[in-house]
This record gives sequence, C-alpha cells and structure tokens, in this order.
Amino acid sequence: MRCPILATVLGLASLAVSAPAALVSRQASLEQVTDSYVFDISIDEFITNRNAKNPPELDWSSNGCTASPDNPFGFDFINSCYRHDFGYRNFKAQDRFEANKARIDDNFKTDMFNQCANESAKAPGSSASVNTTMSPEEAEELHAVDARLHKSTLRKLDCLLLPFLALLFLFNALDKSNIGNAESAHFTADVGLDKGALNTAVALFFAFFVTLQPVGAALGRRYGMVLWVPSCMILWGVCTALHAWVRHRWQLYTLRILIGCLEAGFYPVTVTYLSLFYTRFEFGRRLSFFYGQAAVGGALGGLISYLVFSHFGNDEGGSDKDWRPWQVLFLLEGILTIVVAFIGYFWLPHSIETAWFLTPEERQYASARVVRDRDIQNAPAAAQEDEHETEDTYDEESRGLLDSSKHSTSTITPTRQLVDDRGLSPHDILSAVFNTKIWHILACNVLSAIPVYAFSVFLPLVLAPLTEDANPALINLLTAPPHICGAIVLYFAASYSDKHRIRLKPIMLGLLIMVAGLVLVVLLPSSWAVPRYVALNILLSGTYIASPLTVAWISGNTPSPGKRALLLGINGWGNLAGVISAILFRPKYAAGGYIVPFWWTLASVALAAFGYVFFYRRLKVENETRQGVLLNDMANVTIPDDPQYHSWKPEPLSRGTFSILSSSLLTMILCVWTAVHLNIPEHNKAIAQMWRKLGWMLIALFAPEWVTRTTLWPSERVPTEVRSSGPLFTSTLTQQE
Repeated sequence: MRCPILATVLGLASLAVSAPAALVSRQASLEQVTDSYVFDISIDEFITNRNAKNPPELDWSSNGCTASPDNPFGFDFINSCYRHDFGYRNFKAQDRFEANKARIDDNFKTDMFNQCANESAKAPGSSASVNTTMSPEEAEELHAVDARLHKSTLRKLDCLLLPFLALLFLFNALDKSNIGNAESAHFTADVGLDKGALNTAVALFFAFFVTLQPVGAALGRRYGMVLWVPSCMILWGVCTALHAWVRHRWQLYTLRILIGCLEAGFYPVTVTYLSLFYTRFEFGRRLSFFYGQAAVGGALGGLISYLVFSHFGNDEGGSDKDWRPWQVLFLLEGILTIVVAFIGYFWLPHSIETAWFLTPEERQYASARVVRDRDIQNAPAAAQEDEHETEDTYDEESRGLLDSSKHSTSTITPTRQLVDDRGLSPHDILSAVFNTKIWHILACNVLSAIPVYAFSVFLPLVLAPLTEDANPALINLLTAPPHICGAIVLYFAASYSDKHRIRLKPIMLGLLIMVAGLVLVVLLPSSWAVPRYVALNILLSGTYIASPLTVAWISGNTPSPGKRALLLGINGWGNLAGVISAILFRPKYAAGGYIVPFWWTLASVALAAFGYVFFYRRLKVENETRQGVLLNDMANVTIPDDPQYHSWKPEPLSRGTFSILSSSLLTMILCVWTAVHLNIPEHNKAIAQMWRKLGWMLIALFAPEWVTRTTLWPSERVPTEVRSSGPLFTSTLTQQE
C-alpha cells in the first residue's frame, strides 16, 4: 500500500516541478516565434502565418494604420502595418516592449522603404508586382530621392500652374462684378438708363450663366481646357471692353448675356483641370486658394476702381468727349483679361505628361501618384484585388454623395483619362444627370451662395449710405477689407478641412458666421455706420467657404474626370443665386439700407444651414445601410479586429452636429424673440411675420431632438472614423470629435 502512495506523491511532485518548466519553455518558444516573425522572415511569409493565425496564442489584431495623412505617395502599407502592430501587441504582452520598441519601429521603416522600392519599380498603371530586394541603406536613399522628387514636383505645380489658374479666375471674378463698381461712379445715369436696368442686366447675366453651366462644362471637356477657356476669356474680355461704348439698354443687356454665355463652364472646367494635378487631400487647400480669388477679385476690383476713379477725371461733369471713370475701368479690365488669356495658350499644359515646367522624371512621378490616388479612391478596403470593378461599386461611405448605383452599366476609367483634360463618355453624362444627391447639394448651394453674388456686385451700393460723402473712390476702397476677410477665413477653413479630412463641418461653420453677420446687419440701426460696416466684414468672412469645399467634396469623390466636370457643371447651377440677388437688392430698397433684402438673405442662409444638416443625416443613414450590405458581401474577408472598424453600427449623433443643431435652435429662438419684441418699422411687418413663422417651424422640428439628445445622451460612443486603405472621406460623414 505504501508503494503506490509513495509513487503517487513522487509523480505529483515531478509534475509540480516540470509544469513551470514547460510553461517557461512554451513562453520562450513564443518569444522566439515573435522575434522571428517581426525581424527575420519576409512580409509574405508573415502574412501567410497571419492568415493562418499560427500560432493561435499570439495577438494578430491590427488597427489599420494606412489612413495616415503622412503618406503623400499613396502606397498601400497595410501589410507593413500588420507586422508593426503584431510586434507592438505581442512584445507588450510578453513584457519586452520597452527594450525592443526602437527595433520594431526601425524594422517598420525598413518594410515601408522596401514597399516604396517595389512600387517605384512598377510602371505607372501596372498591377504586376516586382519582387525587389534592397538593403535598408539603399531603400532609405531611394526614399530620400522620392521625397525630394515629391517636394520639387509639388513646388513647381504650386508656383507655376496654380497661381496662373488663380489669375484666370481672378479676372473671371473681376469681369463678373465690375458693373457694380461702375454703377458707384454713376454708370447708368451717364448712359441715360434707370437704376433698375442694372439689376435686369445682372439677372440676365446669371440666367444665361447658370443655364449653360453643364453645356460649358461639356464643351470644355470635349475640346480641352487649354483651348476652350483662353478662347472664351478673350471673347468676354472684348465684351467687357465694349461696355465703355454702351449707350442703349439693349447694348448693355446683349453684352451681359454674351459674357454670361462665355463664362459658363469656366469654373467646373478649370476645377476639373486643376484636380488632374493633385491628389484628393492636397486639393482642398489648393482649391481654396483658387476660389479665394473671387474674394480677392472683389478686393482688387475695389482697389482698381479707387485708383481709376481718383485719377481719371470727374465722374459727374465734363463734356461728352471726356472719358468717364467707369469707361476707363471697363476698358482697362477688358484689355487685361485679353492679355492674360492669350498667355494661357502657351502656359497651360494639356496634362501632367505634357507639363513644360516639369522634368521627365517629375512628369512620370506626378502622373503615377495621381493615378495611384485614384486607384486607392476606387478600391474599397475589402475589394482591392478586383481591378475590374465598376465605378458604381466604389461609392461607399462618403462617396455615397455621388452614388450612381441605380445604373448598372460597367465602366473602367482608363489611366490616361485620369490625368488628361479631354474626353467625355455617354456613361459620364447619364450617371451625372441621374445622380440624385447632387440635386440636394445644388439646392443648398443656391441658398448659401446668395451673399456671394449679392455682395460681389452690390456691395458698393450697400456701402454708399454708410458714408457721409458718397465719393465713388472712397466707396470702392471700403469694399476691399470685407473681401480680404473672406479670403483669409476661407484659406484657414480649407486648411482645416484638408488636415482633418472633413468638409461639412467647415461648411456649416461658414454658414454660422454668415448668420451671425446677417443678424447684426438687420438689427443694427442704419445710422450706426461703423458697427454695420464691422457686421458686413463678419458676414463676408464666412461667405466664401461653402462653395469651394462642396466642389472639393465632389471632385475628391468622382474618379472619372468627365463625370466630374459634368457634376461640377450641374453644381454650377448654384449661380442661380446671382439671379435671386439681383431680384432682392433692387434700387427701391436702397433708401431703407437694403433691410428687406438682408432679411430674405438671412432666411435663405439659415435654410441652407439646415439643408446641409439634413444632408449630413441622410448620408449617415445611407452610409450605415451601405456598410451593412458590404459586410454581408465580405463574409469571408478578414477584417482587422479593432473598434474603429465598427462604424457601420448604429451610433448617436456626433457632438459636433448636435452643437450646430443646438446653436441653430437657440439662434432661431433669439430671432423670434427679437421679431416679436423689437419696434419694427411698418414696411418690415411682412418680413417679421415671415420670420416668426419660419422660426416657430424650425423650433417645432428640432426641439424634440434637442431635448432627447440632452436627456438621453449615451455614456459611451462607438469610435466613428474608419481608418483603412479604402476611401478617406469617411470623416466627412462620421466625424471624429
């Protein structure tokens, strides 16, 4: 009996001794495997083991770090990220992280350098992999060369192409708005026309300008920006100069109609052309610089008018043979437009591949990086291996803005078309026309753009009552600061948008600034000249934000240049706001300081703000639905096990949007209170009644949600920004606070 008991005791003792030894041996084995997987084997071997989850005791999860903005080349570093995260998580679990962190990071850089080398060895547009083995020193040297090439290419584009395109748009803005500057020097009075003729001419200009936007965009795409835009500019420059000899109403109307027809399509064609040279998240800030010329044009137009009106004769006297200041203004700006347009024939390249200011190496690099950026944009995170997916399949997440899923026609965008300024297909036309979401954006754009066109033309007339001496030179000089404020705020808003990869938040911020400025303008007495001038500066500070960021949104989410040009042309119908502004700011309201037009403008901007909020909510709902469908289609696809990838789950309204809704609601309550309690002049009673009804309607719409969000705000929120190698506009729809 004693022998079995003794044997059992000895056996248990041996197990007790051997068990820790076995655990230690297994731990050492896992550490050796971890070291080998992180530092020794190739990426392909690592991915094979990762897919097999071998050994299962190790942590194979990853957070998908390839959405980093510090990846200007657009390389797909997902496998390198997998290995980097594998090293971080397992070395932490094994309590060896601090001693090995630098080594893991160095190995990650080596993996990325090798990836750069492999990608650089591919021909542009090729999908074939090239197995290139390089030492870390060689790879680092190649990376340094690529970085220098990247900087030199961008520097030349930013210094030689972008400023010239901005100059074209500057003269486009000048020739659109100079009639307002001329009117401050008694243009219609000298010609013998009534003041209402100016509003009619402006309305006719925008009517033809808006109607022909898609036609102009299609023709510009058909014949190429380099031929189409300079030719149109020369012709409208001639028409601008001919204003100096206008003597009859029909002559004024004819010239404004011709300029409207010739300028139609300029903006979408030029923006599409500009997008051929930059990747998506380089584009917003460049577009803001380009579009900012509308504000700079207003300031420059005021300064030019000040100089002309100060130095070229008396604006009210003199014989019939004397040149009036407004005649000199039209002639000068028309000649400058013709000269700049003529230079455009020789300055502008048809594509990156024909850019005269780039070296052959820079052309190849610039073309390859744009193609790569479009490929990344086209490829969903779960379907990057399918090279023949249709454009429709690619419209998940924020690219739902331009979803054409109702049309099943398959199309493949050739690499050449991604970087050339010519070409238009029937599919481009159909998919653009039947895109429902662009019409929602168009309605918001029309309402939000009323101040843009109203003050580009009528700001000198609005400022005239604020000066004791209605001197044309002084009035036009006062137009410069508000436009400069608008250009500065636009640049900062666009920089923020590019940095954080969001569009709607800066747009709604700009609308909020406009609402604040308009509220001040309508509430301040007309006799308070300085406060009202400050309010106008605040108003124009937010005026120029919405349009370019909406355009950047559309451009960044439409890979096909042909469809992109047409969508921008449709969005260009937002210039209908110019017709509305001409109807609102009629001469009969001048005596009252244009208070009635300001009230209507305030109502329009407020509605635009709510339209953008509704659009945001609509995209969120469709985004969640589309991601759910995508999840069902990719049941066999391995998704990184990270909470950031769970954004397709229903989530509460983001705090940023909630704050905007709350502030808008409080603004409406304040406006209703002021409309009820302030002593409003008799001629504004109708406006006050309209504003009260609008305010109560908006309160009824948003008060329940405001109360619900206040009382039932969840304690935990799902992380909202998907970071993957797929489309990078996610933050536009589900913003990370």
